[in-house]
Amino acid sequence: MDALLERLSCKLLQAGKHKAYHTEYSLLQSDSERVKYTIQLLIDYSRPLPSKIISKSSEESSRLREMGNFVFSMKIVDSYLDVSIQKYTESIVFAPTGSEELSIAYGNRSAMLILARLYDDCLLDISRALALPYPDNLKAKLYARQARCLMARGISSKSSKQELEKCRENGRLWLDKMDPKNTTKSEVEKILKGTKRFPAQAPYVKWDATKNLPKLIDENKQIPGLSASLELKYSDEFGKHMVATRDIDPGDVLGIMEPYACVLVPEKMLTHCWGCLEQTWSSIPCPNCVNVIYCSEECRDKAWEEHHDVECPVIGVLLHQEMSNLGLLSLRIAIKAIKQAGGIEELRKKVEKIEGRTGIPDGFNGEIFDDKDYANVYTLARNTDKRSVPDLVGRSLNSAFIVYTLATRTRLFGKQLPADLEELKENEDVIFVGGLIMRHQQIIPSNVHGVSEEGLGTDPVEKSAALMPVYSLINHSCCPSVCRVNHGRKMVLYSETVISKGEQVFDNYGLHYAMMPKSYRRFKLLQQFLFFCQCEACMLDWPTVMELPSYKFQRLGVVRTQVIQKALQKLPYYYQCALVRNVEDGPAMIKDLNHMLKVLAMNADVPCREVSDVVETAKRIYALLANRYQSLNS
Repeated sequence: MDALLERLSCKLLQAGKHKAYHTEYSLLQSDSERVKYTIQLLIDYSRPLPSKIISKSSEESSRLREMGNFVFSMKIVDSYLDVSIQKYTESIVFAPTGSEELSIAYGNRSAMLILARLYDDCLLDISRALALPYPDNLKAKLYARQARCLMARGISSKSSKQELEKCRENGRLWLDKMDPKNTTKSEVEKILKGTKRFPAQAPYVKWDATKNLPKLIDENKQIPGLSASLELKYSDEFGKHMVATRDIDPGDVLGIMEPYACVLVPEKMLTHCWGCLEQTWSSIPCPNCVNVIYCSEECRDKAWEEHHDVECPVIGVLLHQEMSNLGLLSLRIAIKAIKQAGGIEELRKKVEKIEGRTGIPDGFNGEIFDDKDYANVYTLARNTDKRSVPDLVGRSLNSAFIVYTLATRTRLFGKQLPADLEELKENEDVIFVGGLIMRHQQIIPSNVHGVSEEGLGTDPVEKSAALMPVYSLINHSCCPSVCRVNHGRKMVLYSETVISKGEQVFDNYGLHYAMMPKSYRRFKLLQQFLFFCQCEACMLDWPTVMELPSYKFQRLGVVRTQVIQKALQKLPYYYQCALVRNVEDGPAMIKDLNHMLKVLAMNADVPCREVSDVVETAKRIYALLANRYQSLNS
């Protein structure tokens, strides 16, 4: 989208209209007006709009499959299993639906999956390959792999023995089709005739982040998914914000919620499920586009019903224009809102009702706060009045391009509309939806939460962007009182310090006092979130981690110093465990670390080096017990 914006700006400058349009744009009052005005700019200065899309291709599928073959045969990288599987997955994605190329790609990927000891995944791919026009001369070899997989998984029951014998029987039917010169024919024969057997082997263990999901005790009646220890308040100074209704200890679970909408970052679209966001090795493609994969038919069908039926013809065009996942998220929110409302006209009425609310600003009226209700997305802060004209122009250009692509490539507006910008500019539904998308484009920077997973190193890796309407109401501090941890699609909110009754609860927007100096934090917060931070760490100019004072130099007295020393005895051990990813006793470690935080809160002053060390160690262990990216070569 940067190229389109640059092209438009250059043409305005060449025409000597840049200043005039800047002034006219600054006078616009609504997002719909901004989108309509931007479409007129495109009519005047930037037609035609780009619409390139990459489609399924037998040639591309074959090329990617050969790349997978090469990576595996040469083992040119340490992660050859991961890379080979990804290339075969890409081959699957590009293969035309129902084609021989698709069947061969499934078959080749199954060979990697059995090596990785992902036996159930391997059997799934073999079944998919055999359900398609798989080449006759390769079927015996594929059935032999199926037999090997069944034996490796273990033959311990009458039904498993019957399944193995049926597999061998089916394979023997195709032995005469196998090329006599194939060097593997002899071994295939032995496997299918039962003269060569394989011992059972333990399968690769997939990480299940949900097994460590905590429970929420005493759920909030007003805000489902949130603890009753938190209350939503409003003031002119802080806007909507969260306050403790009781004393809260470190480690208390304050919320377990799922996002209103979330999308994967582009780098994860062919390794993680577009529906549930989980890492998958035996994925299936969208039958129509080459942009996303799913872990199962169930996830695929659910995603199609909820959003992908509209997204499918659109996201390829947007990705080709290098639109970020935040742009895709603004589209996803619009699709979900339209479907929830029952149509565009119904959503228009809902928005009019939201706009007509009276009382506390932005519609908070003390009723149950349903984070799945679009009304509580629509009223999130967007800071339009604080944004510059160039900022708003960029967002309205994104929105105009998204709604143009929607109108000309889908039936969202009743039918697929012609690529006529003049006609689209006068279509009320198109402008209304474009305005909503622009609203989302402003809501997202100030409210979206990153969803990460533990990578192969010590730093987490971004997986997706999620809009969490309730968590978005927690204000920022560079010295936060809570942290967020992701278990599958659920985001858990933990307390990381003592919070007294009546105190405001603070999250951190990615700029922590221990990691970066005050001047940089304030600059970045003002740049993205459009506010000047006045948290305790900023007002008192707390030092960064390497300069934080130890409790040992705080003159606390002998008794308090000894209490802290006793509590912190195992901190070095827990730190080393977190460093080497040894969290078998993770829950017990977390319990002790939270005890340390309580002791420090009661006996030491902040800022304090040990408080920072304990918090960071606990956060690392929380993360290791939650979402992880796994390598099959590790």
